Amino acid sequence: RAISSSVVSAASTSSSSAISSTLSNVSIDLFTAGATTGIPSTSGAVASSLVSALQSLSIKSFTPEEAAIRSLAKYYPDWVNKKTCVNDGREPPFIKEIGDGYMFDTAKQCCSIWFSYDEACGQSASALSALKYYPLFDAGECGVAPYNELESKSYVYDSLTECCLKRFPLALDTCCDAEGLGGCVTTGVTKYVPNFIEQKCQAKSEDFIDPSESKYARDTMLACCESNFSWDTQSCCTNSGGC
Repeated sequence: RAISSSVVSAASTSSSSAISSTLSNVSIDLFTAGATTGIPSTSGAVASSLVSALQSLSIKSFTPEEAAIRSLAKYYPDWVNKKTCVNDGREPPFIKEIGDGYMFDTAKQCCSIWFSYDEACGQSASALSALKYYPLFDAGECGVAPYNELESKSYVYDSLTECCLKRFPLALDTCCDAEGLGGCVTTGVTKYVPNFIEQKCQAKSEDFIDPSESKYARDTMLACCESNFSWDTQSCCTNSGGC
């Protein structure tokens, strides 16, 4: 995100005003204390002015929502404490000495070698405790539990709507109305799909339309009847309750 010039306090230099103004239009992807490598390269005097003047600038205020803070340390397998891959900069001396095969740029690389059996490897505490939805096949509905408490991670979804659509498309009403889960959330967009057995069209939430139905779905009842029952549109409209 761009850093607003209102949060930059400059030392008394002839260029402070210009630099503060320039910073308001610069997006800093990475900021390391004492370094200017996070500033994207620009051309001409602006680039050199920014680099030379940063030493005379100090941050007056900082809002956490304005930037993503991440560690620059390598990921390594922590078998003793966290039992996952971490990048807290506290790797044992022997790991530092060996390096290759033990220290990685990303958590994914580290986890694939040392904790391939653990699907939660490398995830933050908040991600592990986040509520996820999973199918209860015997009951024909979905349950909810913290991610780290799930016995199986094979079918895990972020919402009840997604879980019901993916696992119980033929029993959406039952799945979405499961007690205590708040119901499925839809976009509110209604489409009309044909029921070829009863020769009619019926309203259905766009979110609940199966891929096999999508090519037949239309925006209005009349359009659905005309498109899917062209040989007897009038009967379709009548069976559907009127177009």
